[in-house]
Amino acid sequence: MLQGDEASDAGAERAPGVQAPAPGALPTVDQPTAGSLPARVPGLADERGSDLSGASVRCSAALGDPPTRNGVNYSVGLRVHVTRSGQSQTTLCDVLEEVNRIWWQQAGVCFDVEVVSHDEVSMTQLDLWFESRAPFPNGVDANGVYGGAHEIYSLDEPSLQLTRYPVARPAARTAAHELGHALGLRHQNCGSACDELLMRSGTTGFALVSDSPADVDEIDVVRTNMQASVGGAAVRELGGGQACLGALLNLVESGP
Repeated sequence: MLQGDEASDAGAERAPGVQAPAPGALPTVDQPTAGSLPARVPGLADERGSDLSGASVRCSAALGDPPTRNGVNYSVGLRVHVTRSGQSQTTLCDVLEEVNRIWWQQAGVCFDVEVVSHDEVSMTQLDLWFESRAPFPNGVDANGVYGGAHEIYSLDEPSLQLTRYPVARPAARTAAHELGHALGLRHQNCGSACDELLMRSGTTGFALVSDSPADVDEIDVVRTNMQASVGGAAVRELGGGQACLGALLNLVESGP
């Protein structure tokens, strides 16, 4: 069943019971000193691109420590398609870093990103397309849509209702929202009380909730789903000291 992140006319009140960070807390980039980077995530190449088939681009530093539950965090494979995207490499780096910051710093989930300029789906990763315009190739006209593990779409410039604690880049919010569906989460459309939540449709909120107003522990739902593969995408457990290099991109310029 398709689940879209469409524009909303709801207000922008703070969601009761949601511990939203101060404005800008998630988008801030950590800048470690030379030699201070934590151990890298398995499957992500270092800045030299030693285990990449294509070129690699290190867009920023490693992300901060997540709120680890039970001593384990997770890495999920994600192929990002930019076949019809109009984003520059710099913008794409910023968007994907913010996607990982949203998920890593709240749920301990890191997306192991590969960026490609073709439409070939992956057998071992989730597939996300950034599109310059809608309707998407599947015919849906929305900010973004989840149609399955290999049918995830986000606009380059989605139109979202501004909240009190917004993301830095709307495309990051829409992509993170649709990936939430891939990880097993449903919409949280409970009116203005849910506006700051990531799974609220059509706003710039990014919080994952553990109780009210949604009455569900979204982080627990996601982490429980990590016990098996996510839509066919490989899931790796990350132990203590392993970091999410959130904006390290494997740039593959042509099809397989």
